[in-house]
This record gives sequence, C-alpha cells and structure tokens, in this order.
Amino acid sequence: IGITSENIVAFGDGENDREMIEFAGLGIAMKNGDASLKQIADKVSSKTNNEDGVAVEIEKLMEKYDEELLRDNFLRTKISQVKALEMKQTQMDKSKAELKKILTAALDLEARVKDLQC
Repeated sequence: IGITSENIVAFGDGENDREMIEFAGLGIAMKNGDASLKQIADKVSSKTNNEDGVAVEIEKLMEKYDEELLRDNFLRTKISQVKALEMKQTQMDKSKAELKKILTAALDLEARVKDLQC
C-alpha cells in the first residue's frame, strides 16, 4: 500500500512486540511493558494497557496532529494573504507607471502648446 515504516505507530507491552516496536517509525511501550521493550521504544506511555494506554496515546497523537493541521492551515491562510497583497502591490505599481506616462505625456503636450503660442 506504499506506507513506509516512519508512518507507522506501534504499541506493545511484551517481548513479542519487540520487532514491531523496532520497525515502526514511532514505537510506544505501555507503562507495564517489559523493561527491555521500554528501553528500545521511542516512548513509554504514562498508562498501562489496563488503563487504556493505547487509547490515551492515540488521543495524544490526534491532538498533536490537529494542532499541526491548524498551524498548517493558519500558515496557508497567511501565505495566501501575503500573495494577495503582493498582487495588489504589483497592480498598484503598474497603475503608478501608467499614471507617470500619462503625466509625462501631458507635460510634453503642455510644453508644445507653449512653444506654439510663442
């Protein structure tokens, strides 16, 4: 399915979970897990498997994911706002350049009219 190990979270509490914990991008041992498993795990839960440790850890991961998603959406919004402002600035710069051309042409015309009057 194209899922790499760094995108896998594994939970375990016994020696039989060692290979899975080692393979996963994030291996979480339960508080009541074997000492050797806790040593190799990326994280040790503050809860045991009897205290719904897996559910607690999944909730923490989802909260973190939600915070990252909110931050990413906030950043995307700010980037869009900056791009919109840059577009407006570009339009204003073009308008200024056009106005400058018109003013220059008007001044040239005024100078020609004065020359013709003399």
